[in-house]
Amino acid sequence: MDQKIKVLIVEDQKLMRDGYISIFKERKDFWIVGEVNNGKEAIELLDEKSADILILDIEMPVMDAFQAVPIIKKCFPEVKILIVSMHEEEALTRELISMGANGYLSKNSSDSELCIALHAIIKDGFYFNKNIAKSLLFDNKKDLPVTLKSVELTETEEKVLRSICDGKTSKEIGKELNISENTIEFHRKNIFKKSNSKSLAGLIKYAIRKGLTGLNPQ
Repeated sequence: MDQKIKVLIVEDQKLMRDGYISIFKERKDFWIVGEVNNGKEAIELLDEKSADILILDIEMPVMDAFQAVPIIKKCFPEVKILIVSMHEEEALTRELISMGANGYLSKNSSDSELCIALHAIIKDGFYFNKNIAKSLLFDNKKDLPVTLKSVELTETEEKVLRSICDGKTSKEIGKELNISENTIEFHRKNIFKKSNSKSLAGLIKYAIRKGLTGLNPQ
């Protein structure tokens, strides 16, 4: 049996916390390691307990998501973060993704999509629906890499980038291209450097603008 995904719920509304607990109680693939009211309490709990992923609300007392995400990613870089909020403002989502959040989900989403999102982030490193993807990729052109026109990737780097955009892990890409996982990681670093991307969202923007995906940037 696969190891359970350890989830920490960071939400100030008890009704929402109880809802999450009810969802995961019926499943065998998740284990709730704790539930807290704000980002400060989440950081304190992470010092005591390990978690694979946080379900993090945006607006919370004491320490909200904008304050908590950078600290969590710096102190606990292995921990993934799924933002779950009623807010659907594209600018807020882009900002949190750029800070290191691994995905976004509306509180109006179904229970099944929540579970799908958590598994996707653990497996692939990110999750966002089509609407959020379009926002991240097209609606914030001022964030496009400044070196876009001058950067050239090698043929292998282009293949790796396409696979990254398809949500594949380094292990999967290495197996597909018959290259070691360490070599794929080396290519990843080069791609980030060449594209001047600081986040996964920026990297995907770059791929689309360079015509390396099936999406049309226009």
